[in-house]
Amino acid sequence: MGFDPTAPSLHVGHLIGLRLLLQLQTAGLPAIALVGGVTAVVGDPSGRSSARTALSPEEVRHNAQRLHAMLLRLLQHTGEAGGGPMVLDNSAWLADLRVTDLLTGAGRHMRIGAMLGKENVRTRLVPGAAGLSFAEFAYPLLQGYDWVHLARAHDCRVQIGGSDQWGNLVDGAGLVRQMLDSETHRGSDAPAGQASAPESDIVGITCPLLVDSTGAKLGKSGGNAVWLDADLTSPYELYQYFRRLDGATAHTLLKQLTDVSLEEAARLANEQEANAAGAAAAGKLAEEVVSWVHGAEAAAAASNATAALYSTSVRGANAGFDAREAAAALANALVVGGGGGGATANLTWADVVGAQLLDVCALSGLTKSKGEARRLLAAGGLACNEERCDPKADVKRVITEADLLQIDAGTRECVRAGQGDDEDSHAVANTSVLLLRAGKKKHLLITLT
Repeated sequence: MGFDPTAPSLHVGHLIGLRLLLQLQTAGLPAIALVGGVTAVVGDPSGRSSARTALSPEEVRHNAQRLHAMLLRLLQHTGEAGGGPMVLDNSAWLADLRVTDLLTGAGRHMRIGAMLGKENVRTRLVPGAAGLSFAEFAYPLLQGYDWVHLARAHDCRVQIGGSDQWGNLVDGAGLVRQMLDSETHRGSDAPAGQASAPESDIVGITCPLLVDSTGAKLGKSGGNAVWLDADLTSPYELYQYFRRLDGATAHTLLKQLTDVSLEEAARLANEQEANAAGAAAAGKLAEEVVSWVHGAEAAAAASNATAALYSTSVRGANAGFDAREAAAALANALVVGGGGGGATANLTWADVVGAQLLDVCALSGLTKSKGEARRLLAAGGLACNEERCDPKADVKRVITEADLLQIDAGTRECVRAGQGDDEDSHAVANTSVLLLRAGKKKHLLITLT
């Protein structure tokens, strides 16, 4: 399965394909994750109405290195069958491939009529459309050649892609069959030591796309990407993304992305249908995905923060909401997860302690300006350490040391400043933080440096 490094991280839209690769690998089949170090420069036109933004070679190389490490981590498994993941980069064979060799080799077998018949090509060529560059038009040739190379070098007979890759998979399978059949009849011209897969065994498999509640494909193209890199989307934010899903969507994704049994998935979905606030199916999905992507510790921290913030046993009308407990749990989740995605900010002690709350909101990036912070406060949408700020009394509120939380340097537990054995919290080696919230969902953890 291929992954073009057009961004420095994979996103949740890649999870279904990754899951399929992992399952095949666990079953004992060698899986290849292919980073498109060359094809990313060209840009895949599939499913797009306009050309992708061009990236520099340096950006592509940087992104490719990050994706390579991420794929190695995500495709690790604990089963006895199968080997470790094989992660390759097509720049190893495409970067030095001569144009004449490509055109007179693979190019002879690609038919223009079939390529023009693709819907994504036709829609780009109608009057008034954005048009299609030759580089984009030639993308299926490069993708198909990748498969030819992998079939020769690694006996790769199956390629997986999202459902939007159907046309490219059909073209690629046809190219592999024709080239390998041609080599068989004239005596293989594959490099010495490389095998040729039987042409009859070449298969393309598509997997469903991950879509949002409106049916839109989840990916960076639509500006709604949820990343798998903690520096771009924190584990807590990833957890919240899946936990907010409706029961039916969570039921489907439990079957697609986890090892939860069909019976258990159905039971959790029924439980969520009966009690939507409990989010039984979505919560289990969030726990499984975050544990896979970021590890069990990050998943547990995000789950604890969610329980403190949203559980009816804590936040119910008759329960007495403990804001300090919720703030501490959420701070723990963000610290364990490394923040990211706009969830953290670093400010100096002088920037925060003794400064007005509204100034801190603007300086930290929670709001774009002090005026926006003032409007947020007036609307009742500003909270400090999960305690709702008073629209009138807190207009000129000054942040004091007593407002701070501490992340213990050893245990990583979070408490109010001054609650530990050492009353002078500024002097100890613990990390001092302040948790702000705009509206219901936008949290920002400020770390004092």
